[in-house]
Amino acid sequence: IDSLKLQDNPSVYQTMFDQRGKPLVHLLTVAERYKMEAKTFSFPVVSWIIGNFTYKGFFDSTAAYQEEIVWKSKGYDTDMGQGIAYSTLGWLPEPILSSMLYYSDGKLASLIIHFIQYVVLLRWQIGEFDYSRDDSRNYFCKK
Repeated sequence: IDSLKLQDNPSVYQTMFDQRGKPLVHLLTVAERYKMEAKTFSFPVVSWIIGNFTYKGFFDSTAAYQEEIVWKSKGYDTDMGQGIAYSTLGWLPEPILSSMLYYSDGKLASLIIHFIQYVVLLRWQIGEFDYSRDDSRNYFCKK
C-alpha cells in the first residue's frame, strides 16, 4: 500500500467473509435485442463521481432475478452473472471474499489494488498513476 501511495483503510480488505460456496454479488446486464450494446445505468452521487455502469449489482438474488424479469418483459436480452468483488467506496466494510482465495497471487493483488483505488479516488487523493485496472497492475508489477 505504501509503495503504491495508497491510503490504508482498516475496513477495506483486511477481514475475510466465508461465502460457503455461494455467490455473493449478482450482476445483471441488459441490452436491446439483437444489439451488442449494454444498457447504461446511472446512480445518484456514484455516477457523478466515477461514472455510469453497464450492469446493476445485487446482493439479494431474489431482487436480481425480479429485476431481470422486468427487463425481459420489456423485450430486452439479459445476462445474470456473478461478481467477483464489490466496492462501497470505503463507506462500509469490504472483506476479502472466500472465493478470492483461489486466485493467483497476481490476480488477487490486482483486484485488491483496483478496489482500494476507488476509496482513494473518492477522497480526492489521486496518486501518480492512472486509475485503470491495467495501469495499477503494471505499476504494482514494476515495483
